[in-house]
Amino acid sequence: MIAYPDSPGNVKTVREVEGLKVDQIAVGSCTNSSYRDLMTVAKILKGKVACPDLEFGVAPGSRQLIEMVDEADVLETLVKAGARIFEAA
Repeated sequence: MIAYPDSPGNVKTVREVEGLKVDQIAVGSCTNSSYRDLMTVAKILKGKVACPDLEFGVAPGSRQLIEMVDEADVLETLVKAGARIFEAA
């Protein structure tokens, strides 16, 4: 699912917006991302790099989650793909 402007409640499926130019991607939610979220995103991005014009941020759910994805080599995959890792909050 994708939160479409101007509200997080305005969601669409990926198919509904296929082909639309994207300026920003934020992986997370009001409770930030989970281990499953980051594993899924890393699997999709493995060996790929985001467009340099794209603002791509990841909000991990906790410091423990950052450590878990680092141990699974997922953090490196996300960073190499162009993600900025935000502070866990």
